[in-house]
Amino acid sequence: MEGYYDTNTSEKNLRKLERGVVVTVFCSSKKKPENVTLRAILETKEVICILYEGGKPEYRVYLPFVKEVRPGLNTPDFERWPDEAAKCDPNMALGIFHGLEFNLSCLSIVAVDPNDYQALKEGITQLTREAMVSSYQIQKERWLWKEFYKIQKNEANAYGTDRFAKQLFINSLRELKSWLCKMNYKLKHKEAKRLLKQLKLKEKMVFQEFYMLFEELVHTGNIITNHFNQYLSGRVGERRMDPDHFVEFLKEDQKETFSLETSKLMIKHFVDDQMRGTLGTMHFTEKEFYDYLLSPDNSVWNPEQDQVTMDMSQPLCDYWIASSHNTYLTGNQINSDSSVETYVRALRMGCRCVELDCWDGTDGVPVIRHGGKMSLTSSVRFEDVVKSIKANVWQTSEYPVILSLENHCSLTQQRYMAQVLKDAFKDELVMAPIDAMEKQLPSPERLRRKVIIKDRKLKVEGDPDDRRMSLDVRFSGILHILDQAERAWVPVKCVLTEKALIYSPKDDNEGDTSGDDDYADEYEDYDSDDENIEMEPWYHGRLSRGRREAEELLKEHKYHGDGTFLVRDSDKEPGYSVSFWLQGKPNHCRIQSRVDEEGTKMYYFNDSTCKPTVKELLDYYKENPLYLATHKSVLLRESVYHPPDYIIQPWYFSSVNRRAAEEMLRRNPEDGRFLVRPGSARDTFALSFRYHGKIRHFRISRQGGPFVLGLYRFSSLVKLVDFFKKTPLYRSMKLGKSAIRATIDEQADDCDIYGCSIYSDPNSPEGLSMVKVRALYDFRGDLPDQMTFRRGAIIKNVKEEDCPWWKGDLDNMRQLLFPANYVEVIPEKEDEKTDLEKESGIIDLAGGIVEISPEVEGKKNVLNIFSNKTAKPFVIGFDHHREMADWGDTIRNIVTALENKDRKRSAQEGIDNRAAELSDLVVYCQAVPFDTKNIPGRHSEMSSLSEGKVAAFLGAEKITTITNYNCYQLSRIFPKFTRVASDNYDPVPSWTAGCQMVALNYQTPDKPMQLNQGWFRQNGKCGYVLKPMCMREAYFNPYDLRTMTSVQKLSLTITILCGRLLTVGACLRPFIVIEVLGIPIDNKRIRTSLREENNGLTPVWEDEKHVLDIVCPPMALLRFELGSDNEVIDQKVLAQATIPVVALREGFRSVPLQNGHSENLPLSALLIHLTINDTENESLSRIAEEVRNMYQSLASLNRDPDRVQKLMDTERKILESLEGKRKNRYYRDEESCLDIPATQHVLHVPPSFKYHPFFCHFNHYFTAFSGTRSTI
Repeated sequence: MEGYYDTNTSEKNLRKLERGVVVTVFCSSKKKPENVTLRAILETKEVICILYEGGKPEYRVYLPFVKEVRPGLNTPDFERWPDEAAKCDPNMALGIFHGLEFNLSCLSIVAVDPNDYQALKEGITQLTREAMVSSYQIQKERWLWKEFYKIQKNEANAYGTDRFAKQLFINSLRELKSWLCKMNYKLKHKEAKRLLKQLKLKEKMVFQEFYMLFEELVHTGNIITNHFNQYLSGRVGERRMDPDHFVEFLKEDQKETFSLETSKLMIKHFVDDQMRGTLGTMHFTEKEFYDYLLSPDNSVWNPEQDQVTMDMSQPLCDYWIASSHNTYLTGNQINSDSSVETYVRALRMGCRCVELDCWDGTDGVPVIRHGGKMSLTSSVRFEDVVKSIKANVWQTSEYPVILSLENHCSLTQQRYMAQVLKDAFKDELVMAPIDAMEKQLPSPERLRRKVIIKDRKLKVEGDPDDRRMSLDVRFSGILHILDQAERAWVPVKCVLTEKALIYSPKDDNEGDTSGDDDYADEYEDYDSDDENIEMEPWYHGRLSRGRREAEELLKEHKYHGDGTFLVRDSDKEPGYSVSFWLQGKPNHCRIQSRVDEEGTKMYYFNDSTCKPTVKELLDYYKENPLYLATHKSVLLRESVYHPPDYIIQPWYFSSVNRRAAEEMLRRNPEDGRFLVRPGSARDTFALSFRYHGKIRHFRISRQGGPFVLGLYRFSSLVKLVDFFKKTPLYRSMKLGKSAIRATIDEQADDCDIYGCSIYSDPNSPEGLSMVKVRALYDFRGDLPDQMTFRRGAIIKNVKEEDCPWWKGDLDNMRQLLFPANYVEVIPEKEDEKTDLEKESGIIDLAGGIVEISPEVEGKKNVLNIFSNKTAKPFVIGFDHHREMADWGDTIRNIVTALENKDRKRSAQEGIDNRAAELSDLVVYCQAVPFDTKNIPGRHSEMSSLSEGKVAAFLGAEKITTITNYNCYQLSRIFPKFTRVASDNYDPVPSWTAGCQMVALNYQTPDKPMQLNQGWFRQNGKCGYVLKPMCMREAYFNPYDLRTMTSVQKLSLTITILCGRLLTVGACLRPFIVIEVLGIPIDNKRIRTSLREENNGLTPVWEDEKHVLDIVCPPMALLRFELGSDNEVIDQKVLAQATIPVVALREGFRSVPLQNGHSENLPLSALLIHLTINDTENESLSRIAEEVRNMYQSLASLNRDPDRVQKLMDTERKILESLEGKRKNRYYRDEESCLDIPATQHVLHVPPSFKYHPFFCHFNHYFTAFSGTRSTI
């Protein structure tokens, strides 16, 4: 840690908060807004509000529980008092949302003094952030300060500004025992006296003594002695663990490998003792190590799952999606409130599908509430909810969010809803398919930061193909549109579809399509992971005279001495040969190659040393002698240099700089002329060429690897140039002829070199002009000073320098770096073009009028097209009357067809009660009834099923109906209508059937919701979890293990050792329930024994070991529940932890406990030991051992060597499979599965082996590994 205060926070602001500032508090109760003193208690990380000095806190906020600090007057408290809020300055208001429940509490405050607002906002935000990231030791100390203040009889004194001067005490043993009772810990009087004597403490104790006593009470020495004694050194009471032993502990017990330096950093962060690190004595004391074991730093949760780790490029139906039901409700369905804050909370919890139950509002504005007019629940405005979603939709995840509309509104208010959605989300709203010709749902990655609307779609004849129809081309060609401002005809490329006339700027070489089809498949991206020795200076390729030419080259370079070498293609066979100079004559040696067992090609001179690349092989023999058959050896040294292929090309000029290149191209007036020259930076080249009177420069980078131009990579510069001679390099311009040196007498044209003055002095930044550039490719910056942009972005205020990185401005990003070869400079003349020359456009033909016009600006064949969206007509000119007539007749027919369709849509709106404007926003989630006869249906359609209806398909007989459906389409499951208390159903059966959106009531803290929160915590809490591959197949059945052969089975061995601060509820004699939830065969539930009475502070189990076999880990959850003997286990759970099996870590781990709302309880945890074993591998190992015993027995009897050999082959294949499985823990590599027809094979074994306990499995595994089926 950097210290108690972060360096970015003003000490002055913190001190001001500690002294107190006057604010106006707006309450959620009937109490009117009032002025109070807000004070920060730094040692407890609390904010309190008092009416007067010495008074009790009226309001209290524990900063570690803060979820959001919201500026402005937009909290429910301010809305409750509109008249008073109207008098306040929004720029001085703040809302602090906090709590450990779904419905958060809010402290709404307004600074009285404008000078205090900055301290309030920045100070509270900073203290909240510090509270979130503080070390375990700081968290423990903070919690104990809080409890210490609670013990004080006069709580007002505890929070006064003079609390440290007064020296607060715990005054008696009675006060201490009373507090321990609240912690569910009964300390007998004699034991308390003994403990105080042991620690040399008195009954009256200050905080430091209270802290020492607490550490002694929660420390369980037996756990350390029994399991970690070998890692500790020193005398009793002073034992400690040094970094060396900590590394050993991590490796042996935790199955993690860290360096010594990293382990020191881990200890330093946890101990948080600056003095210890300064003195160079970094270590754990025994109690600190015990704290580490029970801390979140050592959690059973794998921190890798805090990031998005799954493939997000699969179709949307291949993911489970976190979904909410009745999102607007704060409680039950009878009389609870509706609130916009529930949407904020759900979205920030990672929910990606929220429900909006829309009804007509009395003032003509739609509202959201539960049920119709007879409902007792309150309502919120639709527009307020949409604005709230917009403000919070991307706070936790950038993957798509689905707005599930339960639409009961009239057509008028539906149109209002459509406009609100379009105004709020703009380009983020999906209003058309991502790909018009797509045949499956797009991926979350392609839909990143997109909002999808789910609703019923208007049923119009032909509507399912409407979007595709709109892309059907009726006519296309180059026409002329009149620029009204310039009164000039502008040639544009026009495409007439069934709905619109689309125009775009004419390509600069429109009509020149020669070679367009020749290059489409020629580009092969150079993969830097594969060797390409063509780029190596020692590779000479295929020499025309073979070995003789190589010998001549070696003689020319023999002055380098023995070991001078080159690599060439072999003369007779495919492959490479090395020619080298040794003892006055050339020698030749062929480089052998073979493919190893893993499919990797290896190179070698002899079998003793194999390398995966030729370069690595040569590098090895530069340091180690190569022994020859003639009992000689050689060390490879200098290589015979092979000049690169571009040196001899006519377009390469090695001595030309940027200014000279521009001058050359000015004297070569033909567009497409180009040259390549060395760049100003190391390992770079520059490609300069002419384009429409402009000279453009493109940077080609090379850092020991491929030649890179933008996103293209080539193994040679010649291939790069050849490619761009066939492929447009810039817009539609390809590379043409190479530039030639012109004589001094030849006149240079007036080619406009933008920024030409900047080259007079390349080292003078003052001489650089500012230009605009356009992004050619997407770029994501990795560092804070680097820019991130999308293709097409316009970056301003750019200095065009001759260096690989430029700076510029884009939106809120100011003067950030970006690669120069990812952009193009926008010529100044481009601004002089008319709008029609620069931009594309769409003329909507719906409601349009087509008229023949008299001659306009010299053109006789002219049409005027009037659109209902523009006042002025579009004037289109044609070269021939016949052409004008064809286009005019077709456009009129399209207008008539659209009018007929509009009439049908208007009539259908009344029938379906769906407004066309809202229906047009429904693209990928078109709600339709579930029809078992239409599976699979259209990918853009989805069905919603109640839990009762889906239950009919979750049995073993019918489940493939729903699993097959979910392979292609989305489904949403919701609670049955009788759950008026907003309780939830079990989501796991629906998940195992592949249902993507299993919607739950997020406001209810029951077990199903805890399972939901635990499940979607994985994959960076982004709200999307990728289904395992087996579930994405149509034949998947969770009851049939044969459909899960690609999934690796596991066995969990769990030992519950102890707990800490199990202080929730009346936890008198605690026990732990361990449960696995997943496919039916994996569901298990066991419980530990009861622990000693009245000890919830530090109960010990120690010897409780449980083994749980899991067939399908990717679909399984591991759940811990804390119960007490005074509670019925299924009625109430005091605390819980729910973790996906794929997110577990082995070893001695802590299990941080959570409350019913899945919020962490301070310092409350279990200590377990977890072993994760591969059950199938263990079974295979045992089977391999039995097979070995079989053939050894047969061999000892000298019987049938063929059968012995078959058994030996089977054992080998089993062992090979075991090795392959170790490389992938949960999934087998699909590409490695062999699809070999199972033929019948009779295997004769002695009678004593036929009924061996493992032999019942043998036939299955023999089939899997040998491709045959054995018969005994």
